[in-house]
Amino acid sequence: MAAPRILPTRPDRPRTQRDGGGVEYGEMRRTIPPLLLVLLLSCHDDPYSGAHGNPDKPIDVKAGEIFFIRLSSNATTGYDWVTDLNPKSPVVRLVETKYVGSTDTRPGSGGSRIWKFQAGAAGRETVTFTYQRGPGDKADTAAFSIIVQ
Repeated sequence: MAAPRILPTRPDRPRTQRDGGGVEYGEMRRTIPPLLLVLLLSCHDDPYSGAHGNPDKPIDVKAGEIFFIRLSSNATTGYDWVTDLNPKSPVVRLVETKYVGSTDTRPGSGGSRIWKFQAGAAGRETVTFTYQRGPGDKADTAAFSIIVQ
């Protein structure tokens, strides 16, 4: 067996390495941060990743099922989405709504307005969302057709 050789990876702390393998200190330090980043990103779970965002596609759900609708929004502009859903609708019930900011931290970055609904009795309901700053200042609309079976 060959004698261990000294690898000068850091001037103040030389490391030894046997012939045939091993990792230098500097290599390990460069490898661990990317691995940690991959692990952290793979563990990140977006609870709204399955949210519906295309008003052209009907939303088919079963009675009692929870579903989400997500629309792009930018709270910094003063505009926000509002819905015309009847609070006494037997077909769809609004559970909650929240604004989720973008991961982009620059000033003025947008985000999403997300609505959590619960399907009720079987039937059809059209839920219309209006992007507005005030009652007379409408910028956009989106109508979702919801079919509960």
